[in-house]
Amino acid sequence: MLSACSSVLPPTQAMSDARQAIQAARDIKAHVYLPANIACAERRLHQAEKELSAGPHAYHYAHFNAEVAKEEAVYAHQLTQTLLSAESGLQQVKAQGFEWLYTEVLLKEAKALALHGDLQKASALAASALEQVEQALAQAEAALHVEPVNRKIQP
Repeated sequence: MLSACSSVLPPTQAMSDARQAIQAARDIKAHVYLPANIACAERRLHQAEKELSAGPHAYHYAHFNAEVAKEEAVYAHQLTQTLLSAESGLQQVKAQGFEWLYTEVLLKEAKALALHGDLQKASALAASALEQVEQALAQAEAALHVEPVNRKIQP
């Protein structure tokens, strides 16, 4: 008769997913905006690696920690992407000769909140800043009588 533990597979896919998510977040510099999230993701991945080495009895813990690491990294990536998109859009608005100080303040506040770990508020302000930037670009295009371009802002 086989024991229940012998049927547990190592969480290699979850570990790989976590590593890839952390690397993707680092690639867009999420560690600059959300250092605590990236540090947490890396700690969880390291813990998962230790548990994986401990053997089959710890695989479920390794899987859990790998999943948490991935979630932290994905969230950091998404929020950083929003911040970078808003920043890029704001630069486009400025390049067209327009100033949107309120949007600039929103973006700075979102970055500060992200650095201090208030992610819910940071996310809301970053989304608001991105929305403001998209509106500013639309208004700038209208004021300059320019044909609208694809407003999907890329960092």
